[in-house]
Amino acid sequence: MTNYFKESSYTHCEDANNAHIPSVEFDLLYETRDLSSNNLTALPDSLARQQHLTDLSVLNNKLDVVYKRYFAATTSLRNLNLIRNNISAIEPRAFEKLRSLRWL
Repeated sequence: MTNYFKESSYTHCEDANNAHIPSVEFDLLYETRDLSSNNLTALPDSLARQQHLTDLSVLNNKLDVVYKRYFAATTSLRNLNLIRNNISAIEPRAFEKLRSLRWL
């Protein structure tokens, strides 16, 4: 069972134990997404289209590679939390378009 809580500018999926997040969740315009404490091994490709996203937390998941495509159009992203993942590689220039990024 998927446990989503949505408000006008916030999506909360923390501790939902999701192995992946359905793309429909990323088709909406939210500024903040909390995907912490799931079993995510990758981020949905649709995340890359989120131009209004300012805060993203994927704390405590199972990401092992950070790909450039994850952040292709998320130019408004200011805060990105990748703490407590299994990241062993970051694709070159993965954060190149994140010109507003203040906290990683």
